[in-house]
Amino acid sequence: PLGHGFTRPHTDDRRPLLVGGGAGIAPLAILQDELERDGGPSPVVFLGFRDAIHAAGAALLRDAAVVTQDGSGFRQGLVTELLAEALDEDDSARVYTCGPAGMLEAVRALCAQRSVPAQLALESGMACGFGACYGCVVSTRGGGYVRLCVDGPVLDAELLERVDPHAGAPA
Repeated sequence: PLGHGFTRPHTDDRRPLLVGGGAGIAPLAILQDELERDGGPSPVVFLGFRDAIHAAGAALLRDAAVVTQDGSGFRQGLVTELLAEALDEDDSARVYTCGPAGMLEAVRALCAQRSVPAQLALESGMACGFGACYGCVVSTRGGGYVRLCVDGPVLDAELLERVDPHAGAPA
């Protein structure tokens, strides 16, 4: 429980879209409960996995649309394809995402292209946990750095030029 988690909007008509991949879906289950308890628009959930065996964790979230890379058990594809389809229908959304770095980068880029606000839960080795060692830094837009253990691990997508390959959940 280091740093800052997802920030829920206090007054916002944007539809919350929860986008998760692999082991990165766990924080979204808690966020789904919190968003539903807040009484705002009901969150829409998109989950992606390598295969049906890894997709067993999808049961943690309610009413999730699930894809697998190999097509076993579910529609074949990438979770970002589900996100793109949803944004094609209505881009008045706010995206919350957690998963592997490649997926996070694809979500970040898609949201940036469409001016959709997004929050990304990044992951990095956190040796000290209070910002002294700088072992968990990720680069930000404009050349700066943030420490995930104190400034994150959840960051607004607009802070990042790209998601560093080491900054995602295990695949």
